[in-house]
Formats: sequence, C-alpha cells, structure tokens
Amino acid sequence: MRDLLRPLAYAEGAGLPRRLWPGLAGALAGAAYTDDDIAWLLVNAGSYLVETLDERGRTVYRLYHRAFADLLALGRAAAEDQRAIADCLLEHARAAGYHPAWRWRDADPYVRSHLTAHAAAGGVLDQVVLEPEFVILADPTRLLPVLHTLVDEPARRMGGVYARAVHLLRTRSEGRRAAYLELVAPAVRSAGAGRRARRCGPAQALAGAVGALVAVAPAPHHRHAQRSGPRGRARAGR
Repeated sequence: MRDLLRPLAYAEGAGLPRRLWPGLAGALAGAAYTDDDIAWLLVNAGSYLVETLDERGRTVYRLYHRAFADLLALGRAAAEDQRAIADCLLEHARAAGYHPAWRWRDADPYVRSHLTAHAAAGGVLDQVVLEPEFVILADPTRLLPVLHTLVDEPARRMGGVYARAVHLLRTRSEGRRAAYLELVAPAVRSAGAGRRARRCGPAQALAGAVGALVAVAPAPHHRHAQRSGPRGRARAGR
C-alpha cells in the first residue's frame, strides 16, 4: 500500500493520472506494479485519496492530506525519488509516439506539463531540454523558472536560447515556436537548418538544429542563471 501511495506524495498539479501511476510506483519501489494493483488500492485505501479533474477534465488522484505525503517521503532521498520519476516519465514519452519526432505530442499530458518540475528536483533537467520536441511543446511558465538548475554547458546554452525566445513562445503555435527558437541562434540558419525547415515539419527541423543551437548560442544570461553561478561567470554570460 505504501509503495502504491508513494508516487502521489510527489505528484504535481491537480494530481497523478492513473495511466502513469503503476509505472511510477514500480520505479520508486523497484518492483513491478500493474493497473490491477491500483484498482486494489482504490478499494482498500480510497479514504487516503482525492479523485478530481485536472485542467483538461481528466480524472487524476492526489493524497487527501499533505501529512500523508510527508509520512510517505520520510527517510527517503527526495532527489533520488524525483530522478526515478523523471526517468520513468522520459521512458514513457520515448515509447509513446510511433515516430521519435512526435513522441512528446503522444505522451500523457502530465508528462508535458510536469516533467520539468520532477527533472529539476532530481537534477536531470539537462537531458530534458536537449529533447527538441519537448522544448517546443513545454509550458514556458513551468520550464523557465527551473532553467537555473541546468548544469552542463550544452544544456545551459539551450536554456539560454529558450530564455531569449520565451517572450515569443507563450501564445504561439508549435510551428512558430520552432521558428522563433531558431531565430535567436542565427548561426543555425547558416548551418543549414533553414533549408531543412522548409523541407520538413518544425519538430524535425529543430531536432536537426539542436546540435548547432547548443554549440553557438551564448550562455544563459537570464536572472536564474546569474544567481546560480559565481559573480565572474554571471558577468561573462552577459
């Protein structure tokens, strides 16, 4: 029962969808759980849960009281748990689409909305921001505040590209988001990304351009990056 309840202690937003629940329980417990186990839990421990709707009208679940979450996380390494959750969500996304370029679109909406929070808490946001399709689909209000947790230079450079373009992304379509991300790194076009963008969809074009983006874009200079590094490095970023 504790194994099955534990993912809800880390759930973001309105709660966790049932589709992802067994996999996350297994990732945290190191055991295999199925939807049948979730059905058993709902019958035998339903009083610990709240069933509600998320912003898309889907049924999700959360713990009845924050004290339950504190108890379920007691004595555990929160960062390791968050890393396990992020890894599980990444695997879900990578298996969701019939083609790698569209897998993030086919992933559960919880992944697109809340993977950034779990990855940042687990210290693995670097690998997430180098997923081009995710960067296009990500909610800027959730991704921008955690860019300061990026560590490796390629990821920090991609974060810098995103931070510079974010004011153009908030109300734009996916195709225009890809175009604006490309626009803030002019060397991408000279490397041939512009020609690729005219021949294929925006997600594929950005995927082909990521290597150039992270190689040529200036290091991040938004306020989060300035806080996270030494004074000298922050000045160099400006």
